[in-house]
Amino acid sequence: METIEAIFENYKASHNEETSYTEEQQAEYDAFSCIIEKVFNGDHHDEYKNQQLIFENAVGYARASEKAGFVLGFKMAMNIMQECKQ
Repeated sequence: METIEAIFENYKASHNEETSYTEEQQAEYDAFSCIIEKVFNGDHHDEYKNQQLIFENAVGYARASEKAGFVLGFKMAMNIMQECKQ
């Protein structure tokens, strides 16, 4: 049997990892992007690398949080189904 994490990854892969964004999420992303561009505003290669590193870390954190939320919800649903079965 697949682990919960594998189920999540397979689900995401089947949807090409494209999750639709709410208007609020898009606004927050745009604000974050604007701040990063102000902090690293030059065309210098090192500043661009720092921008990309910050974005990669932020996206990695968001994906880890999304997976953790999925796993927690999945476990909760399984517990509820077990309790209903009894």
